[in-house]
Amino acid sequence: MKKLLLMLTISVAAVSLAACSQSTASSADIESSVDKYLTDDIQSNIGSEVNVTVTSLEKVAEIPGFSFLQVDISFDPTMGMPSDTFYIISDGKYIIPDVISFANPQETLLTTYITKHTATDDNSAGVGAPLMGNFDYATLTPIYGNADAAMKVVIASDFQCPYCGVLHDQLMPMLNSGNYDNLAVYALEFPLDSIHPKARLLSQIHVASSMEGNTLLTDQIFKYAEENAETISNFSDADILNYFAGMTSDPTAFIALATSQEVMNRVSANQNYGLSIGINSTPTVFINGQQIDLGSMSLEDAFAAMSAM
Repeated sequence: MKKLLLMLTISVAAVSLAACSQSTASSADIESSVDKYLTDDIQSNIGSEVNVTVTSLEKVAEIPGFSFLQVDISFDPTMGMPSDTFYIISDGKYIIPDVISFANPQETLLTTYITKHTATDDNSAGVGAPLMGNFDYATLTPIYGNADAAMKVVIASDFQCPYCGVLHDQLMPMLNSGNYDNLAVYALEFPLDSIHPKARLLSQIHVASSMEGNTLLTDQIFKYAEENAETISNFSDADILNYFAGMTSDPTAFIALATSQEVMNRVSANQNYGLSIGINSTPTVFINGQQIDLGSMSLEDAFAAMSAM
């Protein structure tokens, strides 16, 4: 879902300007605080070591006490997650996902500072350029096709995101038409926890169903989330698990798998990798590692363009 506020870490909630306070912390103190927070947060979610380096690039003039920070992260090589860099605004106590200008809503404070610090010599900015992903497809959730397909589509998706459901409904008839035999589709599980409280559980159910070889549950999960959009956040986890477990041959085993540490770690690893390459909304679509702007082209056109390359 396109959000007004950029979610950068798993458990950070959006902080309004009214909650911001003056800070006397030095740049070194802010770097140390953010480094510790992100290290603990990421490691607790992926269950693996992560190296975090936080560098204060500039004080944010618009918000006294806050700094514009570069975050460099690298993971245990066995995780299959490449090193990457992202940017945040923080005072060492709060992370502001982004600040939107009334005068120009398309130019947010965070992107302004990123552009300033990442512009190339020819004065062109890297911000706004398509994202690139070096995906380990074995860690994603297969939806369609086979691992040998020449064209691989990755969709960063949240089951409570209505736009993800619309994209899925558009995609499946295309795939079932028989015109895309050399194409594989994968889900990068990307629950937006701060606004969709059941999205993570639905992703766990999705991963578990895939591990059991039941890719049809992708349709069922989207349908369930859509039909219960107004009330699902009030459902108990047990009720949701039991509903989908009832579609399997061994409900008890399915629930155990969906709530296992292995599955929870896999969802978190997907989410953290998405964050590391700059994903901030769902759905975000990649074809052979390159982000596709669905605002400027249809899925059919995107598939045709990539097939021609």
